[in-house]
Amino acid sequence: MQSLFPLTTKIAGDGGCSPPRASTALKSLFEASADALLETGRVDPGCLGKHAELELDSNVACTHVDRAFDPRSLEIGVVARPARAHAVLLHHLFEARHLPFGIVWTQTVGLRDPNVRHPCAIQRCTSRRKVPAVSRVSAFRDDVLGTSDAVEIRRKIKHGEITAVEAVDAAVARAEGVNPVLNAIATPQFDSARARAAAARRGAFAGVPTFIKDTDPVEGVPLLFGSRGMPNEPSTKTSEFVVQLFDLGFISLGKTTTPEFGLTGTTEALLYGPTRNPWNIEHSTGGSSGGAAALVAAGVVPIAHANDGGGSIRIPASCCGIVGLKPSRGRLPDVEGAALIPVKIIHQGVVTRTVRDTAAFYHAAEQQRPHRSLPKIGLVEGFGPRRRIRFFSQWDHDHETDPDVAASIERIARLCEAHGHSVEEVPFPFNAALADDFLALWSTMAFGILQFGRQLIHPRFDKRQVEEFTRGLARMFREHAFNMPAAIRRLRRFGSFYASLFGDCDVLLTPTVATPPPRLGHLGPEVPFDLAIERLRAFLPFTAVQNISGAPAMSVPAGMSKRGLPIGVQLAAALGQERTLLELAFELEESAPWPLICKAFSPC
Repeated sequence: MQSLFPLTTKIAGDGGCSPPRASTALKSLFEASADALLETGRVDPGCLGKHAELELDSNVACTHVDRAFDPRSLEIGVVARPARAHAVLLHHLFEARHLPFGIVWTQTVGLRDPNVRHPCAIQRCTSRRKVPAVSRVSAFRDDVLGTSDAVEIRRKIKHGEITAVEAVDAAVARAEGVNPVLNAIATPQFDSARARAAAARRGAFAGVPTFIKDTDPVEGVPLLFGSRGMPNEPSTKTSEFVVQLFDLGFISLGKTTTPEFGLTGTTEALLYGPTRNPWNIEHSTGGSSGGAAALVAAGVVPIAHANDGGGSIRIPASCCGIVGLKPSRGRLPDVEGAALIPVKIIHQGVVTRTVRDTAAFYHAAEQQRPHRSLPKIGLVEGFGPRRRIRFFSQWDHDHETDPDVAASIERIARLCEAHGHSVEEVPFPFNAALADDFLALWSTMAFGILQFGRQLIHPRFDKRQVEEFTRGLARMFREHAFNMPAAIRRLRRFGSFYASLFGDCDVLLTPTVATPPPRLGHLGPEVPFDLAIERLRAFLPFTAVQNISGAPAMSVPAGMSKRGLPIGVQLAAALGQERTLLELAFELEESAPWPLICKAFSPC
């Protein structure tokens, strides 16, 4: 029998630490670890009566978890958050070859045993056996959800094959299993979700579990916007779009992570820490709907709320290998405060794993709230007529699209041609100065947040806690404010030029992003502002044009890079032509099916 001892993990924090949240995350991890050790037969169940002690700095009380571990077979790491101590599992290795648990290491772990001498801080597995670290994380398991999409889950609930309570319980179990790794949940609401599932619900998606992005208020739940400057207080109202989601029958399990105020293309807010890509947890999910995309891709829920001001639905969809449609301007209710932006660039939406779910969602939303001035989408269930497709993969003489991404565009273009579509390669059709005008508009939001946050967002908003990237955008606005009127005029005129591109074309086929998902930190909050802007320009040259024009665009998976990272392609159409995009996406999904993350580390 191998001796066991208490494991002590010390998390640095401040007055904003949350012991219950840290305790819940560690407890889930510890229990999964102990159960796995028991399955090996190497540990006597009677030895698991000891406890592990969680210590939190800065006058935060200790929390205890009733588990203990074998030091020679397990290594656990926890991230220290400067503002909120979220206990997030980062390294979890078993010695046994048939139990290759593994997640990347980030920080040291303190181990304390009065009887056995061990290093105070272990940074690598001390086993002599080589244990491969697992880079992918999956929540898929043999439960009531299986690999079902939202349409199938609703069908099962409607026909009594499963209940909404069972669906929500399964999603909660999945979330508790993988979120300590992915760090994609800003505020869990599991108990209230169970209560809502137990009540009778109506709607096209009645009983289907989902998450709400932490950019929209939900009554009774804190609205943090990914910012340390926001008070952790329950909201007193629910946004119009979230009300629509609830009216459709969705059950929210909580809020998903976002970069601060959704202002950048990676989800690494200092408030939460980095959200990890389930395809490779060393890499970014993209942003700003990164938490939503991670949970959908990992299999926690089949569909989640997202929104898009410069690609924030499509970018994380591409990075996480899922489907993300930014709808036409006005198709869904506006985000709160949209009228304050000189050009309405922010659009609500969802991310899903299947085209069918996206199509079903927009059909249900359209039936509930039709838009009189846009063409009706209808229920799209398959292929459409042959289309005129124009494609390009490069965008700037000084920057090249990643070869794997460019090859995926070429492959999808040839696939469309083989299926009878008219396909033609064209040069990048947009003026390079458009990106400058868009960035100028983007900077106005940061300036408005810093100057008027207490009036517009929350009376207790503390701008002193805002991240450097947000401050840098606000400085950019001040430095170039005299150019803003001309930039806004050009952006408002852009819609007519964009519409003219579709005189002899039905669909523009482009990369969603210019490279596969970057490593965490490449675009993170520690990067100096000027360098971050330069890197963002190189990563995200393709998505903002549809926000400016108001036209729809959709990212669908298009394979993997040579390093096993998801690549997405963007399908774009004229204003109101979501149906065209959905029909083509259905065809691509059937012709070149995209994988699920099933064969990966799953603690569930």
